[in-house]
Amino acid sequence: SFDADDMVAVLQHVRAKAGKGSKICLFWDNARMHKASSVLEEAKSDDTNIRLCYNLGYRPDLNPCELVFRRVKNLYRREVDRLKALNREWDQNALVHHIFTQVPEEFVKKQAGKIYSLIASVKHIEPLTTE
Repeated sequence: SFDADDMVAVLQHVRAKAGKGSKICLFWDNARMHKASSVLEEAKSDDTNIRLCYNLGYRPDLNPCELVFRRVKNLYRREVDRLKALNREWDQNALVHHIFTQVPEEFVKKQAGKIYSLIASVKHIEPLTTE
């Protein structure tokens, strides 16, 4: 399971990938780890402007990321069942990485566009490209 330290590491990774001066909006659910003081402090860096946006409470249906994760979970379960049926062992991290690579990029981009539309409908933000 994940905790606030893991979320700080995610923010640091995003910051490193985005580069200095980038503006980023992360759309997260209301999990306690997403709102921990260490996470909020990490998001306030001078180098990269990371804005944390939160979904409405108890409304995962408004979070398009859930559709991506649902697909990942289904692919994962099918692959684990297949490996068990073959009496094969597997590396958990490698399997999760492999499963994420099986989700079509166009599907993920479509869901990212839905997230952008949801955020933009709440507050005007600059156009986002998903390319």
